[in-house]
Amino acid sequence: MTKFPSSDQDYFSLFKIPNDFEVDLAAVRETYLSFQRAFHPDQFTASSESEQLAALQSSSLLNDAYETISSPIKRAAYLLGLSGVDVEQTSQNDLGMELLVEQMELRELLGALPGGERGLEELEALQVEVEKKVASCQSDFGVAFAKKDLQLSKRLYHKLQFLFKLTAEITEDEERRLGLG
Repeated sequence: MTKFPSSDQDYFSLFKIPNDFEVDLAAVRETYLSFQRAFHPDQFTASSESEQLAALQSSSLLNDAYETISSPIKRAAYLLGLSGVDVEQTSQNDLGMELLVEQMELRELLGALPGGERGLEELEALQVEVEKKVASCQSDFGVAFAKKDLQLSKRLYHKLQFLFKLTAEITEDEERRLGLG
């Protein structure tokens, strides 16, 4: 009988990596591919029904784990959840006035850009600025989480959420301007 991954394990234990925000994504991908080769349902077509079901459940678990660990925002939320922090419960204190002001300013910048192709250069500059903020926020989250400062980690998580959403909006705006969306 094949020993399938257990859904009782957290995703980091499953991939045999520390519960840390900073991860070696190449190593995670390599482990994921190794797991998929071993536990993909196609490997169990001649097996018993229970083994086929276990392979399907394992594949689903591995896909969820890989997707979560590979995405910085999902990884941050998952780590906070493992630490007992409910990221869905948000208060004004979780966000802070600084973040709210920054959100308003960046949204105003996006909204004030000239229309059509004329605003593409400014849009690209805003994208670069936001990408720098994302990288800085991810680094800050990693440090805060490593120090077990869960309140700051939660605040930085919400900032990351905003920045990722803004990045998507900038991309949509760019595609619309180029006639791609």
